[in-house]
Amino acid sequence: MKTWMLAVLALVPSFASAAPCTDKDTCAIRCEAGDPAACVLALYSPFTPLEGENVPPARDQVTRCRHAPITCDRYLAHLWTGIGIKQQRDVAVKVWETECDDSNWIACFLHAKAIEPKDPAAAGKAYREICKSRGHDLVCKSGGKLWSRVTGKRDGIEFSLELPALLVPVDTADGWSVVFAGSSRWPDISVLVEGGNLVCKPGARPTTKWLPSGWLDRACKSLRNQ
Repeated sequence: MKTWMLAVLALVPSFASAAPCTDKDTCAIRCEAGDPAACVLALYSPFTPLEGENVPPARDQVTRCRHAPITCDRYLAHLWTGIGIKQQRDVAVKVWETECDDSNWIACFLHAKAIEPKDPAAAGKAYREICKSRGHDLVCKSGGKLWSRVTGKRDGIEFSLELPALLVPVDTADGWSVVFAGSSRWPDISVLVEGGNLVCKPGARPTTKWLPSGWLDRACKSLRNQ
């Protein structure tokens, strides 16, 4: 992985930008809602709000987030929010993307949060993969709240339905099913053809952890022929 040198930025007076959150619990809520700067504050301890803090040093001290991940990610959170420094979200997104690999799942998560509005499919895939490998609540809940419409085919009938990003569509001998990203044994939903019509049925042990209340009903009600 190539080293991506952070741009030279002078410390400047605080800009008129609002802090994403001022306590850890609120930051977790804001993180799930889509704010990567709030995710930084929620993930690292001890908790320190961005507002009123001097911008963490970056140049000549942080060239890659793995060298000093807390300092680096807090610096990028300042860039994302524009608190204490000129707002440069493109720089923050680029660094998180560059630093994302198997050993730095937090960078992958922050990058996914940053790109979710423009590329929800890529963000959902990242949440699913990180959740499967790490099982972190913030990541998994983010994947549970991000929905997309997926397509399938059963007995020659093409269909689509909405699913949370944590669920993976699979074709099986018994029907078209979706399973939680970390499981391969118990299907959460099966789509069958009965009497010439598509039928959505819950699995014997549908996943509940990390998924919003009523997700199964919403998914089945969204089933339609293509």
